[in-house]
Amino acid sequence: MDNALADERRLTDEIAHELRTPLTALRGEAQLAQLAGHPLAPAFVLTEVDRLNAAVTTILSSARTRIDGGTRCDLRAAARQAIAGRSVELAVPADVDVAVAAELVVAVLSPLLENGLRHASSRVWITARVQPEGVVIDVLDDGPGFDPAEVDRVFEAGVTSGDGHGLGLAVVRRLAASAGVAVRAVADGHGRVEVTFPTPEAIT
Repeated sequence: MDNALADERRLTDEIAHELRTPLTALRGEAQLAQLAGHPLAPAFVLTEVDRLNAAVTTILSSARTRIDGGTRCDLRAAARQAIAGRSVELAVPADVDVAVAAELVVAVLSPLLENGLRHASSRVWITARVQPEGVVIDVLDDGPGFDPAEVDRVFEAGVTSGDGHGLGLAVVRRLAASAGVAVRAVADGHGRVEVTFPTPEAIT
C-alpha cells in the first residue's frame, strides 16, 4: 500500500511538472511581449497549447483505461496516428487489437519516435511481434543506441524528448505502467525501445 501511494505521489509530481512547464513558458513570453509592446507570437502559443492538450489527453486516456476493462483498439491504426507525418517505416500486422485506448498508444509511441528521429542516422521504424504476454512493439533507429549503463536514465523524471512536445518520458512510462503497458530501452548497438501492450485475451 505504501509503495502504491509513493508511486501515485511521484506520478502526480511528474504530471504537475509537465503541465506547469508550458504554462510557465506561456506566462513568461506573455510578460516579455507586454513589456516590449509586441503581440505574443501565435505559433509559440499554439505549440505550448498543443503540449498542454497532449498532456491532458494522455492523463485522461490513462484514467479511462484503468476504469474501463473493455477498452481496446487496433494497434496498427493507432501506430499510424502516432507517426502523424513523420518519416517512419511501419511494419505492424493488421487486425491486432490491444487492451488500451488508441490515445494511450499514441501518447506512448510519439515521444519514443521523437527520440528516435533525433538520434537516427537515416532511418526510424516500428515493428511488432505477438508474444504470450502481449504484443511487443519495437521503436528502432539506426543511430548509436543506448549506453548499457544509461538505459534506465532515459526514463528519469525531468528528461524530456524531442522539441518538448507531449509528455516527458518519465511520465509516459508511469502512465503506460498504470495501464499495464511495459516500456524499456534496450542496449543492442542501435536505438531500440520495447513497448509491450496487453491483448484483450491476456486480461480476460
